[in-house]
Amino acid sequence: MTVVASKRKRRPRHARDQPVKVATSDKAAASFVRKCLDHLVQEGFAVDVELTPDIVFVDKVPQDALALTMWSEDFPEISTICVLEGLPDETLRRVLAHEVIHCVQYVQVGTRKGGGLGSGHGRDFEEMAACLNDELGDDFVTATYDDSYVRP
Repeated sequence: MTVVASKRKRRPRHARDQPVKVATSDKAAASFVRKCLDHLVQEGFAVDVELTPDIVFVDKVPQDALALTMWSEDFPEISTICVLEGLPDETLRRVLAHEVIHCVQYVQVGTRKGGGLGSGHGRDFEEMAACLNDELGDDFVTATYDDSYVRP
C-alpha cells in the first residue's frame, strides 16, 4: 500500500486503512483546498481548529461517489478527503470544493454536543456552497454529482 506523505506523525486509523496512491496533481489539489478553506473562514464559516485536510487519491470509493471525507473527534484538525483517482481537473476541483464543506461541517458538528451531520447536504452545506459559488462560479459546488461531473 502506498500512502500520501503527510507532515503529521499519525493519521486516523480509518485513513491509514484506505488504499491510496500519490497523484501528480496533489500539490495543486492541496493549494485549491487551502484556497476554499481560507475563503470559507474569511466569510464567517469559522472553525475552532486549524483545519488542514489530507488529500489521498484512491482507486475506488463506496457506492457511486467520486470522493468521501473522513474525520475523527480524536483528531479534529485532520480530515482526510479520499478522491477517486483519474478525475479531470475541473471535476477534481468541483469535488474537492464539495468535500471541503464536509471538512468544515465535521469540525463544527464535532464541537457541538449531540450534533449530527445528517445527510450533510442541508442548510449549512447550501450556505457554504453558495459562498464558494460566489467565488468560483455558479453551480461550481453542488450537493450531488450531476452529468457535468466527468468520471474517469
